[in-house]
Amino acid sequence: MVRKPPLSRMVVYIAVIAAMALTAAPGTIAQDTSSGDGDCPDLTREEKIAYARNWTEVALNENRLDEFDAYVAENVIYDAGLYPGLTSRDELKAVFEHLLATFPGIRFSVEQVVAEGDYVAVRWLGVGPHEGAFLGVAPTGRTVSFTGINMYRFSCGQIVEGWSESDGLELRMQLESDVSELPPDAPGDAASASPESSCETGARSDNVGLALRWLSVWSTKDVSTFDEVAHPDIVHHWAQHDDTTGLDQLKEGVQVFFTGFPDFVLVPQFTIVDGDWVVIHFTVTGTQTGPFLELEPSGARATWTGTNLFRIECGQIVESWSEVDSLGLRSQLAAPQDTATPAAWER
Repeated sequence: MVRKPPLSRMVVYIAVIAAMALTAAPGTIAQDTSSGDGDCPDLTREEKIAYARNWTEVALNENRLDEFDAYVAENVIYDAGLYPGLTSRDELKAVFEHLLATFPGIRFSVEQVVAEGDYVAVRWLGVGPHEGAFLGVAPTGRTVSFTGINMYRFSCGQIVEGWSESDGLELRMQLESDVSELPPDAPGDAASASPESSCETGARSDNVGLALRWLSVWSTKDVSTFDEVAHPDIVHHWAQHDDTTGLDQLKEGVQVFFTGFPDFVLVPQFTIVDGDWVVIHFTVTGTQTGPFLELEPSGARATWTGTNLFRIECGQIVESWSEVDSLGLRSQLAAPQDTATPAAWER
């Protein structure tokens, strides 16, 4: 039996979720509607997914960046933690040329695709040898692996906007490690998730509500909300530290952020829902007045972005993934000589 929260807590939850939903409303997808008119070609859901997969499985894996010409707009806006603020297809090709030269033979695998309306999200895993300077680190020859979530917005048959969240801090730690080579699944999904059930797919509004209540914890600091929205054996794949299993480990994990940023506020930007899968892209703001991981309090005000992917079964979140711009966050907290800023990263 699911324990219901007291009425007073429900009032708080409703207020927080309503505020989050209102903030996210401009970018929230309601349904699969055509983005074009008579002069603007639209794509089917399957075509959008095919192009999103082509980005990873063909353009990158086969080093065929000219594939982008077919489905990426010339003036695409693309924001990624490792490569922020790109404003053209040519810039996009240039940064990927550098990435593929730095990690020759890198292979990306598509782990999950979530699609709704004009948006497609892809969770991926990349594995490859480090053979060129990257993030200020000279070539090491090590095989590294890193994960991320890409999101694409289509309009008139092309990708016109994109976002990529990947744990660049974990990648740099692998490059700087004393270990000669790390296993390919080093930052991956080490914990095993609860098995999928045979329950019917939940209603869109119910699944979005669960995900928003989960995210409301970051603003309310009320970790008991997890008891009401997550499975007791919830597996969470964290950005910036190890995966956890179970509610107790999940609650312990969030305390690291609450201690470092007591005024931590998370604001959803847009939502993608595909059956029992929910993706929410968000912005976080907070002041580091407490210790955070190995960093002493800096008093710095920081803003960073992230994306969560939720898998829902039988009205509960059973597995979730977080990807955040960890290097962008660190560059705002650490002294300039300690952390390379995005402008200083070699491309």
